[in-house]
Amino acid sequence: DPAFAATSDGARLTALWSLGGADVVAEEMPSLLDRVRAAGLAQNRLVGLAQAVVAVATLGEVETAAAHMEEARLAEREAGAGASARLALAEATLRAASGDEALATTLLEETIARYGLSSGSDRRPWRVALPLTYVLVPSTRATWDGAELVGHLDDARALARAVVGLRAGDGRAVPALVARGVPPVQAIRSALLPRFAVELAVGLHAE
Repeated sequence: DPAFAATSDGARLTALWSLGGADVVAEEMPSLLDRVRAAGLAQNRLVGLAQAVVAVATLGEVETAAAHMEEARLAEREAGAGASARLALAEATLRAASGDEALATTLLEETIARYGLSSGSDRRPWRVALPLTYVLVPSTRATWDGAELVGHLDDARALARAVVGLRAGDGRAVPALVARGVPPVQAIRSALLPRFAVELAVGLHAE
């Protein structure tokens, strides 16, 4: 089934993204989205496009992410039902990547208040974009700090902690990350928005 095949390939790209394969995901994303569109299911388009917005915006391709966001909104109207937190998270990621962190924070706070961070399948997109909420929404930090995370999610949390510390002027932030072990560059690209990554790079250079 074309829709199921596209869904399976989407899961594969999500796994590659988690493993730091941002370049592979960026290369294969357009073809996958074309297949999702061709399958003809509005709900699948909505979910696929929302996920694409997060990935593409995280890689700094803001114009492409904005086009995907507009198409996702159209798919939402056609489907007659939203993707709850997933669509709002995509919007917030795009806004933050575009430089409007204040609006991104407001969107995140409103959506978290409505859905929480661990409601059903919505917990997965929140984890994929963990650094976004950790950096922009202080009230989420206790939740993320108390979560038992391993692998790429533990790396993402460590990176987010360092960015928060740098923004707060905490001189312990970068040494703590260095002592733990700075994740590979590809992992950083998958975890942090470009502006967050630049702040981290400056902090590491100063150290």
